[in-house]
Amino acid sequence: MNEVTLLRDEVATLRDEVAHLRKMLADVLAAREGGFAGPAAAEGVSEDTLFTIAAAVAAYLGKRATIKMVRPVPQSLDGWRLQGRVAVQGSHAVR
Repeated sequence: MNEVTLLRDEVATLRDEVAHLRKMLADVLAAREGGFAGPAAAEGVSEDTLFTIAAAVAAYLGKRATIKMVRPVPQSLDGWRLQGRVAVQGSHAVR
């Protein structure tokens, strides 16, 4: 086999893999039935951000979780509010 034949085989393999990944993506998009909606969409949180959060939660917990609400944190937090958030988030016990 020469280099051209090897390259053609590699390209064919990559095309098959891309086709498989496209099918998987289409299945995922069809399964989620229209995407995320609700409060996060109204708050202006992008769908990509929600997917990233969902992936991070799934990787951390080791299983898929349902995201019920996502809100952006105000950029300017006074000291009391910031310390309150730190206390609440630090009190959660992860199993």
